[in-house]
Amino acid sequence: MRAALYAMLLPFAASLGAFQALAPKGGTIEDTIRFAGLASILGSLTVAVYRLGVWRQEMENTKHSIGAEMKANREETTAHFARLDQRLESNERRLEQLEE
Repeated sequence: MRAALYAMLLPFAASLGAFQALAPKGGTIEDTIRFAGLASILGSLTVAVYRLGVWRQEMENTKHSIGAEMKANREETTAHFARLDQRLESNERRLEQLEE
């Protein structure tokens, strides 16, 4: 919870500080309000881009882990079917021997 708060406040504070540093001296309260609004918008955009990157990384990790699970499942299924084929072949041979 605290990390999310810091993730939102850091870009806001950085943007506000940059705007105030670039502002002319002796600005009015309207200028300060405008700078705070711009800083909040830029801070929100920064957090949104960061969250989008985190979401994208989670999707990549999910994609890779699903692919690995599917590969392992495919290998396991192939082994089970091979054993089943061997059993069927041995049963067929026994039936042929019994018929003779």
